[in-house]
Amino acid sequence: MRKILRDGLILLSTLLMIGLFSAGCDESGNPSDPDRVLALVNDREVTRGEVEMRRRVEATGGRDSLPFYVAAAGLISEAYERELAEKLGLEPTDREIAEFAAKMDELGSEEVLGPIRELFDGDTLGYLRHLVEPQAVAAKLKRRFMEILPETEDGKAKMDRALELLRGETTPTIVAESLLLEVRRDTLLKGGPATADVRARYGNSVTTNPVIPLLDSLKPGRHLNQVLEDMVSYQIIRVVERNGDQIIVDIIEAPIYNYAMWFREQATDITVTMKDEELAETLRQKLPNLWWAGMI
Repeated sequence: MRKILRDGLILLSTLLMIGLFSAGCDESGNPSDPDRVLALVNDREVTRGEVEMRRRVEATGGRDSLPFYVAAAGLISEAYERELAEKLGLEPTDREIAEFAAKMDELGSEEVLGPIRELFDGDTLGYLRHLVEPQAVAAKLKRRFMEILPETEDGKAKMDRALELLRGETTPTIVAESLLLEVRRDTLLKGGPATADVRARYGNSVTTNPVIPLLDSLKPGRHLNQVLEDMVSYQIIRVVERNGDQIIVDIIEAPIYNYAMWFREQATDITVTMKDEELAETLRQKLPNLWWAGMI
């Protein structure tokens, strides 16, 4: 719990710096009216005034302000969390929000929180709603996910069993079918650039497939004696054939069930409607990997 609260103190600089995108935002065409609605998540409004306040909060203590579109994306994501919490009956009570704020004060420093409070000029409710409540909502959602996680965390156990079976005289297809796992054949290229799939699994910073060096000593018919794990799935890889720089492999795979997957499953009936087309286009171009960006 203390870790969640401590992480909450820097949420505005970590959650919102999505993918560390760095371009500025052309705000011409965005009227300066703070009540202007930029987006609706179901019926929950995200206004220009809220976005500008988020940017001012981020700029306290001599830090750089967030680009307009990054701050807007963070608030839209928070609106999704609020809507899901309401749907699941997990909205924090006033008492829980007050307790969360007290813990933030206990764990945080006045040097950080003092300038932020000054921005709200005595508006305690505004401070709680803008800074504290989103973090309390996120904490309750993550707590719910941790409660259901044991019911869905059998993928790794199945893969461990698959690895045991492969040590006998059997094939990846037979093993996968017996354990209700996926199996696919793929061709890996030694020295080739990272594909879109590889970057999705290992991050945008990779330039080559990090699995290929692990296969160097394997002869056709042999498999890695370990279960690999990336950001998408657990994998067992068996070398089928080598042809120059090409390595043909069979991959037994089980998806990793994580908080992001659970959140998307729960939020399928929550909609986002952009009221500012210029902002919508900027989000589509600058933050294409944001999961709801494809819905606008």
